[in-house]
Parts: sequence; structure tokens; C-alpha cells
Amino acid sequence: TTLQFSLAEATDLRLTLHDVDGRTLRSLRTGPHPAGEHSVPLDGATLPPGLYLARLQSGTGVQTVRLVRV
Repeated sequence: TTLQFSLAEATDLRLTLHDVDGRTLRSLRTGPHPAGEHSVPLDGATLPPGLYLARLQSGTGVQTVRLVRV
């Protein structure tokens, strides 16, 4: 799976993967990122089937998306 996002301006960000109970499973990206389009690969081969949350925190806010592993 590939997570894609766009930044309107350069910012520090944190992209993490969580289980449905809110526990952080992985830190996928942290630190400064330039403006523009970004892609982050996510290898879910070691994850059991279920629902997960990808959370992107930046200087402009927080966005969370649901991911399903079958």
C-alpha cells in the first residue's frame, strides 16, 4: 500500500499507523517535508487482518484515514 498526501507549504510532520484502540504501531515519517506531493510505502505484510488508522499531523492540522487489511 502507498499513502499519498500533498502539502501546500513546507512543514514538520508526523505520519503514524495506529490500531483501532489508538496505540501507535509504527512511525512512518517524521520531520521537515517540502511542499508538494508525497508518497509513503506501507508494507502491511506483518499486520494481522483488521482496521488501522493512518494519522498525519502537521503544522496545519491532523488528518486520519482508515485502512483495512484483509
